[in-house]
Amino acid sequence: MSREQAAERLQQAGEPVSGLDDFLVLFFAPSAASQAAGRAICERRHRRVVDVDPQGTDQAMKAQIASFLDWLHIRGERFAELEGNSQTTLVVNGSNDVMIPTVNAFTLQQLISNAQRLALPIPGLFLKHARLFLDS
Repeated sequence: MSREQAAERLQQAGEPVSGLDDFLVLFFAPSAASQAAGRAICERRHRRVVDVDPQGTDQAMKAQIASFLDWLHIRGERFAELEGNSQTTLVVNGSNDVMIPTVNAFTLQQLISNAQRLALPIPGLFLKHARLFLDS
């Protein structure tokens, strides 16, 4: 299944990410390095016994999808609420994100006057960049 097909399935059917293959297809590029990074994240997550992330629920996933689909319906002037935002903002997105297209991050960065944008090619770089952002 392609990344686009997997994202489409999630949006239309409201199905949760059901396993490692879906997770890798949706959140990681098809390169060997990216797929290996995804597998490593899953392995670390399943080894964790302290401070374990709570399991996501179908209800939460469906609410997130409904919210995203509602956001697609434009009300008033598109992005008007962002243009007055001067809050320091870090906009982070994958450089080839299927579920939330990278162009959306670019748009946010252009509309928020004090925004910095990171388009990360692989997961794992976020913390390094987030620390730089927070320290600046």
